[in-house]
Amino acid sequence: MISSKGDRMNSEKISSLELDYQILKLLNEAKEPMGAVYLSAALGEKYGVSQSTIGRKLLLLDYQGHTKKVKNVGRVITEKGKAFLEELEDEYMYQQLKEDFMDALNPSNIDDIVDVLVARRGLERESCYLAAQNATPEHIAKMEQALGEQKRKIDKFGQAGDREDNCFHRWIAVASGNKVLLTTISLLRRENAFAMHLGTIRKMIGAGELYKEHVRILECIKAKDCRGAATAMEDHINKIILEFSNVRKDSVPEIPEVNSDVPK
Repeated sequence: MISSKGDRMNSEKISSLELDYQILKLLNEAKEPMGAVYLSAALGEKYGVSQSTIGRKLLLLDYQGHTKKVKNVGRVITEKGKAFLEELEDEYMYQQLKEDFMDALNPSNIDDIVDVLVARRGLERESCYLAAQNATPEHIAKMEQALGEQKRKIDKFGQAGDREDNCFHRWIAVASGNKVLLTTISLLRRENAFAMHLGTIRKMIGAGELYKEHVRILECIKAKDCRGAATAMEDHINKIILEFSNVRKDSVPEIPEVNSDVPK
């Protein structure tokens, strides 16, 4: 059921489609006809919908055959309306999943970050496997360029090269040739919400050590060693997960919003 979305909206403006859903849902659950007065009382405070708005919506639902007026008592949902309600239910479940997914991409604590990293581990392992199969010379060149710049920043400035780190991983996803993996990994690697803590973990592990792991991954890709590349990526992300898991939760504040330098 999609009631949780409505609960979050409170007094926010409700969409026409959601109003259809909420009205039909109430009528479907009712044991007797319901009128605009009752519906406005049930929905008005939560969504800020007036009785006149609900009255107009009921007339439209009547016209569409989704509801039917019973004398002067109120409305009931029709069989056509029940079928439409099922469609709306599916649509709102889909919308809810999208909202939950986007919420998950903005972690607020260490446990949330580990969840994101675990998801990345499986996806990037597969992405690396496919990249070893499908990478073109152009893809390899882009990966080498990213690692070259990362090494320069480590040697010259003592920086971890976060931007280059993300470029390297993104080019592996591009080289995989799988659009779903590329899109999902790109979303999961949005570090705007926890870049500060990832930077801390990189320092704990050591930028040079992470760079060596990147080199190992790239060498496997260049050698078209699919299993080796996948294992190297899994080991790489496991090390980061382990460091996060070892961080005491009570010593880490909630993660503030920060600007990210992740390349688009």
